[in-house]
Amino acid sequence: VIEGFMAQGGDIRAINGVGSGLPNIEAEFTFRRNPEDMPLDYAIGDREDADNGYINGFPIATRPLWLAQDLGNETIESWVPHCAGVVSTARLGNDVNSGNSQFFLMRGHTEHLDKQYTAWGRVLDGQDVVMSIKKGPDGTDGVVRDPDTLESAAVAADLPEGNRPEAWVMRTDSELFASLITEPGRPHVCSLPPVPTVVED
Repeated sequence: VIEGFMAQGGDIRAINGVGSGLPNIEAEFTFRRNPEDMPLDYAIGDREDADNGYINGFPIATRPLWLAQDLGNETIESWVPHCAGVVSTARLGNDVNSGNSQFFLMRGHTEHLDKQYTAWGRVLDGQDVVMSIKKGPDGTDGVVRDPDTLESAAVAADLPEGNRPEAWVMRTDSELFASLITEPGRPHVCSLPPVPTVVED
């Protein structure tokens, strides 16, 4: 757990190089989107030159639309930025395809992780819990002592249907959502409050 950065968890065997028994995950750092088929729900700034916004409640960073048009491309490179609350895939060293069962929960916006790690989810409810995970004090030998321990984790889709929590996320293409963006100028999507959600167990 690193203050202002992230909290990492998962199968410790994967990070120690022993192997978790699971297949590695190929890197998916960016995606190409056709602005006609997948427009930004909410673009921060003018839609033609917006370089960030939202799609389906996810924060999105992107090349501006005018750049794709100038280059004659139908699609533009986009990615999920590592904002607070984003869930991403850890990996072993510099091997971009070595993601496995280790993941990290973002505690702050860390731009240098963008397009370097596979972001795949976001915290809908409980970012306060992510922020309260204890960072153990560092000893003189660099070993973190007495940290909180992750005992279990589950993907809701893997739970029996009757045990899954229900989640409602405000549509980021709605007038109501647009009315919540009150920060002046062209703020970065990671500096804005999270998209409102309601989660029921």
